[in-house]
Amino acid sequence: LDHSNKANSDLQKHIKKIHNEMKDMNTRIEEAQRLASEYREQYGISERRANALHGELEESRTLLEQSDRGRRQVEGELGEAQESIGNLTSQNANL
Repeated sequence: LDHSNKANSDLQKHIKKIHNEMKDMNTRIEEAQRLASEYREQYGISERRANALHGELEESRTLLEQSDRGRRQVEGELGEAQESIGNLTSQNANL
């Protein structure tokens, strides 16, 4: 009987130990799930921000191209105006 009581006591201690280990594991699992959820949320935020920045970059490129076309057009008009001024100056000097 003494031996049975000792074995029962040892089993109860072992069961309690395993139960505590399971509680610890469940706590770790819950924390890991919480972190995974948080990381997924942060990833989503980062992805949306990256998409927004990509859109801004494309818009900036478009504006730069438009500005370059406008600059080239104005430079051409300036060249024509300078040529006209040169011709008028020549004609004026000949008078």
